[in-house]
Amino acid sequence: MRTITRLTVIGVLALACALPSHAAEKIFRTSDPAVFRLVTVTPRNGVEHWVSTGTAFFISPDGTALTNHHVVVDAEHHPDQYQLLAVVGKEFYSVEIACAREVPGDPNFDRAVFGADVAEVRLLPSAFSAETFQVGATGDVYRAHRAALPTFPTHPLGGNPKVGDHVVVVGYGLTVGDSSDPTGFQWASTGTVSDVGTAPDGTPLFRLVAARPPQPGHSGAPVMDPGGHVVGIEAWAEQLAPAGVAIGASALLHVCP
Repeated sequence: MRTITRLTVIGVLALACALPSHAAEKIFRTSDPAVFRLVTVTPRNGVEHWVSTGTAFFISPDGTALTNHHVVVDAEHHPDQYQLLAVVGKEFYSVEIACAREVPGDPNFDRAVFGADVAEVRLLPSAFSAETFQVGATGDVYRAHRAALPTFPTHPLGGNPKVGDHVVVVGYGLTVGDSSDPTGFQWASTGTVSDVGTAPDGTPLFRLVAARPPQPGHSGAPVMDPGGHVVGIEAWAEQLAPAGVAIGASALLHVCP
């Protein structure tokens, strides 16, 4: 099996859910309640302003979820400046980082060294002072969830995919030609696994060619088989191709020691 070390990236990706057949690659708007938007915010003039967005998905009904480490890195290293906020349905929650695996990067930040770029997070009732939150200037308005946590829907983990497997990705972020909303919508995209490999740290990786190129906000999206089992998590986007590199499901089993 090939060892994959690094690749030029554009930001990162995401997309996926339990769905259709794989006759032809396609992209469509969807609504998967087990996949949600993870937002990094910073306080300014007493108001929380969004800095960046990524994707995460529930692996436990108690609010435990997975995403990429680079989605939460600012909140992890600078908690006095940045916090994480989860947008689920029409409500928003506070988020704590349970644990994260950090992979080495390039000083220029335009290249990434592949590895176990995974973080486990947990939702909490909102501790933000604001009762409402808006993602972007024209985005939807969400209300703070302050009661006990509900039971969240989940996607079960599966095995690592093989070359030729058909998959679907669900996540948040822009799609090609979609500039009306800086936060994008939840989209699902079908695709095919075109290559598999291993990172220098032993993390299983695979290359995914999907219906649309990955866009900012896609990082942390689950990659699923047609039965809805998570076979990986998308993490890196290729700069010159409509493809991305995802981390295999076996690396998602025990993120926290």
